[in-house]
Amino acid sequence: MNNSILSPPKIMLIVLVFVTASLFGQHFQGSISLVHRTPSDTVLYKYIVSENFVRISEIVKNKEVGNYVIVNIEESLVYEVNPSKKLYAILPFRPISKVDTTKYRVKKTGNFHDSVGYTCYQHIVTNVNEKHQVQYWLAEDNFHFSLEFFRLMCYRNRINEYILQIKDLEGKFPMHYEEHTILREFRMRMSVLEIKKYVPDAKLFVIPIDYQLFVQHSLLVR
Repeated sequence: MNNSILSPPKIMLIVLVFVTASLFGQHFQGSISLVHRTPSDTVLYKYIVSENFVRISEIVKNKEVGNYVIVNIEESLVYEVNPSKKLYAILPFRPISKVDTTKYRVKKTGNFHDSVGYTCYQHIVTNVNEKHQVQYWLAEDNFHFSLEFFRLMCYRNRINEYILQIKDLEGKFPMHYEEHTILREFRMRMSVLEIKKYVPDAKLFVIPIDYQLFVQHSLLVR
């Protein structure tokens, strides 16, 4: 018998190991559905992630509505797109390198719980000057986009400055986070409802050629 010849079961095992290693070695691609709650409003969002792009859309009755945002992670660009008017804007990037990090206190508590199939670990970030606190529950799954994504999105929401104080954020994404004052007054909550892994259509991250550039920023998306 020639021992160098692999039997079908051995071939299948090798293929399975190769595919599994490839799948788990790749960056996250797919969609993240979230719900954003404040004392006065509840909004559903969907993040569609593909390689170095993230598309953010508001969802109503399982459909994308209104304007959307495209984040180009590699080139550090953020676009706001208005489909109804066929307009888009390139938003200015505001560096946060001068943030006073001494006003923040970061604590990794060691607490954990399961959420949407992930084990999440609690991090608490406190702004001692503003007397605000954000509790994050972070999961890890090759979320390669997260660090640059939150850095670029600071222009839209100051809360993103808090998560950037966590030193080991690379590859992680918050499945749940909640902001409140030190006196426990609730401000907002964001929770992941569902995560799907797939390769999105590349067209979702391309602005149609007949859309015009709008020169005044931040007027397209509320």
